[in-house]
This record gives sequence, C-alpha cells and structure tokens, in this order.
Amino acid sequence: MFHPYRAPGLFDVKTGAILAEKVDIWDWYSAEFQAMIKAMLAVESVMRLDIHQVIDQVENSLRF
Repeated sequence: MFHPYRAPGLFDVKTGAILAEKVDIWDWYSAEFQAMIKAMLAVESVMRLDIHQVIDQVENSLRF
C-alpha cells in the first residue's frame, strides 16, 4: 500500500492556517542538498566540508 509523504509540520494543521514555503523544509531536500548534508556529517573529519565550502554550496544552489 502506498502512503504519500507528508511533512511533519502538516500532520496537525489548524483550520485557517496559512501554508507557505516556510512550512515544509523537507521539500527542499534535492539530491544536491542531500549530498551536502552527507558531506557535512562524514565520519572522517578530513572528508567533511568546512564552513566556507558549505556557504559556497548554499549560495550556488540559491542562484538557480
């Protein structure tokens, strides 16, 4: 049985609530973003992104 994905913030939506892009950060998880998160969480510290690399990747992804 298929269960559609629903963001955590949308399980208990109050009547009259405004749903906007701020509600669902989970929709922002592109393959590029997932790769960046994995690189930031690498077990080996030499494999992790430094803060400058993170900033560059985020800025580049926001340009498009």
